[in-house]
Amino acid sequence: MTSLFLIPSQIPNPSRPQGYMYKLREDIYNFVDSFVKLVYVMMKFFGEANRLKMLKTVLITVKSVLQKDHDTKKTQFLVLPYHRFFAILFQEVTAEPMPYEKLLPILKVFCHVYHLLQPNYLPGFTYAWLELISQRHFLNK
Repeated sequence: MTSLFLIPSQIPNPSRPQGYMYKLREDIYNFVDSFVKLVYVMMKFFGEANRLKMLKTVLITVKSVLQKDHDTKKTQFLVLPYHRFFAILFQEVTAEPMPYEKLLPILKVFCHVYHLLQPNYLPGFTYAWLELISQRHFLNK
């Protein structure tokens, strides 16, 4: 799973022809959205008992990849795929109405990962982190 998520962060940086950023953003969105759908379908397939464990494993793995990518690329760090992943996965997981007792463990997992991603540890992820924790879908829950 770690190597699968590294794909959008390793997109080469050619001489940047006209429209390069739009194409790059479209490719990242397609890949990350597909990856989130895969994770969500797998979570549904695993059933209630293992759903939270799988969510925790996926989030911690992506957090580790983000941290490694942030530390190695420094100023070339690309925030977009990680921000998109966390935002869309949270929306997918909490889209269905559920009782508060089922929602609370999911919120705790996301809160724990967001705490590990705070700007003290990853300054290059600061604006994405602020947007994630202030997202209306997250704050309303």
